[in-house]
Amino acid sequence: MAERGSGPVRDVDTGAELPAIELELTATTTALQVSGSQDWHRIHHDPEVAEAAGHRSVFYNTGWTQGMLSRLLTDWIGDSPWWLESLSFQMRAMNVPGDRVRVAGRITRRDAGADGVDRATVDVWIENERVGVTTPGT
Repeated sequence: MAERGSGPVRDVDTGAELPAIELELTATTTALQVSGSQDWHRIHHDPEVAEAAGHRSVFYNTGWTQGMLSRLLTDWIGDSPWWLESLSFQMRAMNVPGDRVRVAGRITRRDAGADGVDRATVDVWIENERVGVTTPGT
């Protein structure tokens, strides 16, 4: 996150948790993630294809993952002068229908940049009850 200005990062405490998003992954959310991303690969919506490829079930795609992490951050940013400068993440395990996911974040660093832009670094992640953290990011 970055904010234009020359002063210190305001109203952002290192260690503070962002308001989490919790979501039950259902047949409806599966259909929405496939149609919303227009990723029509059958591995994301056809259980037989996913199982034949060696997966437990259909799984949520990269677009959904990026969208959920971005939503967490932009919901937190709101109407403030902050903006999302960069996002990186690693998809280490699958989120599948039937999982209850939690998308969360924690502020890990603040600094007033020499370039006149104040920044905060936020660790973000998606976790589910079945696996734990599936997707860590920053």
